[in-house]
Amino acid sequence: MIISLGIESTAHTYSIGIVDENGNIYSNERIIYKSEKGGIHPREAAELHSKESINILRNSVWKAGFIFKKLDGKFYIVDALYEIKNKLEGSEEIFSDEPWNRRRYIIYNNNRICIENNKIVS
Repeated sequence: MIISLGIESTAHTYSIGIVDENGNIYSNERIIYKSEKGGIHPREAAELHSKESINILRNSVWKAGFIFKKLDGKFYIVDALYEIKNKLEGSEEIFSDEPWNRRRYIIYNNNRICIENNKIVS
């Protein structure tokens, strides 16, 4: 399955979304610049976008069920449950017909492990 990360920046909105090849949306995070008065102030909007871009990326990745992993000095975005499964001997991966990360979980020692609201839950 192909998973894509898209980044969009307009004069007032900075957003990052993660989708699969079937059009399932896993995350769609954004920040919108709003001026106190008047229209868009380009410098202020650019400052907000650059300041918040890493937070938008981090939230989008986590909400989609991924984590950042550092290998050989480079960061990769990888499936969080896959990483957990690799660390647990004897775990079993369970799938349903829902989008791949929404209802997927791992069974380990008769406990269900999944990711909900950016946290590992068992």
